[in-house]
Amino acid sequence: MNSRWIKASFAFLFIWMLLFSFTKGTFAHAVLLEANPPLNSQLKDSPPEIRYIFNERIEKELYYIRVFNEEGELVTNNQAEISEDQRGISLMLPPLDEGNYTVTYHILSGDGHPVEQSSILTIGTPSKQPSPWYMNNVINQDHHSGISVDRMLFYCSLLFLVGWLGWGIFFSFTNQSNQSTYENWLQKFRHFFLISLIITSIIQVSSLLKGWDIASLIPLLLRSLWGWTWIVSLGLAVLSYLILRKSKWIDAAWILLLLTVEGISGHAITFTPSYLTVIVDFVHLITAAAWVGGLWFFILFWKHASEEMLRFYPLFSRVAFISLIVLTITGIFTTILFLPEWSYLTKTAWGILLLIKTLLVLVVIIVASFIRASWKKNQLDRLPSLFRMDFTLMIFILIIVGALTYLNPLPENKPLYWSEMGRSAQVITQITPKVPGDNQISVQVVMTEEELKVKRVTVSLINLDGKIAPLKVPIEPVSSESSLGTTFMVKGPYLPFAGKWKVEVRVLDSNDDERVYAKSFEVY
Repeated sequence: MNSRWIKASFAFLFIWMLLFSFTKGTFAHAVLLEANPPLNSQLKDSPPEIRYIFNERIEKELYYIRVFNEEGELVTNNQAEISEDQRGISLMLPPLDEGNYTVTYHILSGDGHPVEQSSILTIGTPSKQPSPWYMNNVINQDHHSGISVDRMLFYCSLLFLVGWLGWGIFFSFTNQSNQSTYENWLQKFRHFFLISLIITSIIQVSSLLKGWDIASLIPLLLRSLWGWTWIVSLGLAVLSYLILRKSKWIDAAWILLLLTVEGISGHAITFTPSYLTVIVDFVHLITAAAWVGGLWFFILFWKHASEEMLRFYPLFSRVAFISLIVLTITGIFTTILFLPEWSYLTKTAWGILLLIKTLLVLVVIIVASFIRASWKKNQLDRLPSLFRMDFTLMIFILIIVGALTYLNPLPENKPLYWSEMGRSAQVITQITPKVPGDNQISVQVVMTEEELKVKRVTVSLINLDGKIAPLKVPIEPVSSESSLGTTFMVKGPYLPFAGKWKVEVRVLDSNDDERVYAKSFEVY
């Protein structure tokens, strides 16, 4: 095998991963399901507590809720508490005076990635309110720390090492030189795995400890699932230098334990039923590793050990065929578990990449059929180019899979902040958190002509899927008319289920002229 082609392949893999790491996307970590009070809400009175509920279990370490006044001072030294099911955190509040407060929270997802978000809480009717633009573009953004390229490299190192070691259990070289080459590459993959694990850990720990002191590292490692799985993974990486290739049973046990740990530490553990998703993830990983390792066998040994590869091909062909079937089944099953609706495939980067991956897998099946046909017809000279094509497709698929492990399969509900300037009024409408169930709906109307006053405001929510008749929202004024306009507000279950919706605001002025403002949106 041409060493230049080998180096170019790995360089190509790294460059594409590096480029992919800068793509903008939503990470697949804990998502806020319920906020009480809602994010960026305005209340008449001070709430007794702040409570956040998430879609998955979060870690028991490094979480907080902090509330700052307009001077940037903490309003309480109380510490946030985590719920028994580890899906919610809450903070007891002292009575808050009228004004604007910044509420910020920080948690660790079940897979060990930090999630943090800030929003504005308004008590009473302060003289100056935060602008909708500020809340939408500056405050109300959730951040998932981390760099995807490190996870992609780790994922590739895992599959190459497991696949290479796994084939070494079932296939032995008759030529000592080839066996030595195999052992040398196993050593390289061990180094690759250990280095990528350390790099990933350093990057992740630096993001996990953001805002915390170094003393928090010990409880993070000893009391969190991420910490335990990292310790076990590091231990297995070190042990790989000492125990592997001594016994096939030890090699097999090491592979099973490593992939089990990876299944527990990944996103699969955060979905329910967790035992089923972890099993599916394990099967997906081990079949992917078999395909990756087997392809690299052919790429590396075909030119100098073609007789060995002719002996290896029948075994690999059967395993590769089964692997493609299993990967397809587990991929479909995982998609069904993750996505409540198939239409979501075209609404997220995760779904679009999954569709691209599916197309690439179809191409792999076509290439595999050409390989099998060439083998049966004894057209062995065609095999090297076909295997290279298959390997190139595998690289693209690995890049996409690495991204899929980091992207959110579900579209994210974000609060609606909509401002529209009409002929006689500016209407600012907010629906937060814009999820199925309870939401706070507020409408701020600022008349642009001094002689005009707001006489009446009505709000309707129209289900564009046609499931129900329009909902009349009983919105009420919460502030008198001023230079900031008149604010109307209500809180309740006025978005009862997911789907396509339209909010319709009708403003009647003192001249009995009515203006209609409408905005369509979708709730996931």
